[in-house]
Amino acid sequence: MFANKISRVTVLISLLFPQLAAAETEISPANFSHTAPITFNDPKAVAVTVHLPQWCYFASKYQLTDLRIFNAEGIAVAHQLMPIQQNTPSSEFSVDAIAIPVEADVKEVVGREADIQLDIKGKIAIHMSDIPKGSKLTAKSKIAQWILDDPKLSLTTINNFRFELDETHKADFEAEITIESSEDLRTWQPVVSNQKLLAYFGGHRLAQLSITIPASKSSYWRIRSESSDLSRIVKIYAKTPSETTSVTEKITVDCQLSATKERVLCPLKGAQLPINSVQFNFGSQRVAFNALINTYKQVPQLDKLTSKQQPSQMLNGMLTSSESTVFKLNGLAIEALELMVQQGGQLGISSAPSVTVEWSAQQLTFLAHGSVPFTLAIGADQLVKRSEQVINSEWSTAVGIITEPVQQEPEALSKLIPKRPWLLWGLLAGSVLMLGWMAIRLLKER
Repeated sequence: MFANKISRVTVLISLLFPQLAAAETEISPANFSHTAPITFNDPKAVAVTVHLPQWCYFASKYQLTDLRIFNAEGIAVAHQLMPIQQNTPSSEFSVDAIAIPVEADVKEVVGREADIQLDIKGKIAIHMSDIPKGSKLTAKSKIAQWILDDPKLSLTTINNFRFELDETHKADFEAEITIESSEDLRTWQPVVSNQKLLAYFGGHRLAQLSITIPASKSSYWRIRSESSDLSRIVKIYAKTPSETTSVTEKITVDCQLSATKERVLCPLKGAQLPINSVQFNFGSQRVAFNALINTYKQVPQLDKLTSKQQPSQMLNGMLTSSESTVFKLNGLAIEALELMVQQGGQLGISSAPSVTVEWSAQQLTFLAHGSVPFTLAIGADQLVKRSEQVINSEWSTAVGIITEPVQQEPEALSKLIPKRPWLLWGLLAGSVLMLGWMAIRLLKER
């Protein structure tokens, strides 16, 4: 009897509030502005993973929270969005180097001690490949230090140096090494010291010919020894650490210059994007000023600011026409950028720049429950509840492809919500009273 009464209560609630059930069951691809089929080759896969194409970020109205995956039966399946990570393995490369002798006249070889000469390309004039010809070094010269000036070094994080010896002579080798770094060849910063390089050629060869350092970048490196001869070194290798980096999406948009030439406004194509970095391009215009960058969750008016148009974040920094000037943002979802001079006044430009914005790329994984084809739908005018389920990495996963989207006029999800909220609240109050009455009756009957 008790179960029958509970069943009657459930039926009563569903009759009183059909809209509440519909809000979770009647949603379909027709409620979204953009749809696209997803294809994959493994029909037995439990889950499917796809790289989210760029158009999805601009079709979404709620930072991808209005994205759904439907099977052929029109049922939304569970899905996850995760930032895409890229793993770069460790690598090793040989570097250009110059040998500094112990007894040779340093000024003749490399210029003044305090200001080592560079060639027209900015490289140290004498390199390992040039020795001994073209310098004062001889086969008997003792080497006190090696200076590394390979152009790849300034762009690469290094965590290890490996040394190759001339083994035509099987004499044992031992040296105590100090490694230093510099950006201008004048000031050297110690990185590691008292490091041993060893090579013994006894009954069994024993060698320690690599030195690990804290991962760092530098334009120049110096390998030196106070007491040992480093002339046995014939090649030096630099090693990069393995890295995990985030894959990014980026887009360049044209900005607008206000009539007073005091503001630049850059709308992001009608989408709110979680921006990580910003880079302005002024073309042939030369600029250099202290910039104030404001971000907005809604596009403000170009020539008129109201009290409601408050920036969501503010960033200060020196801005030049160099393409290397990049500003880091905190990933807050924004719809527009604004550029001004910190102290106010005109920007000193005659035309609006363009801006390149960058954000983290997302990977979509969904459960392949139901029949193919599966459809990605995005761009709902309101959000509805979706099923939450963690995708297990041990499940068999196929790689899918999202084809070109189809744009459509979405059926408003607001149709699923009662148009008379006062009636909804009245029905809710009535159902609560009825549930209370039925509960009292059940207690009395027991």
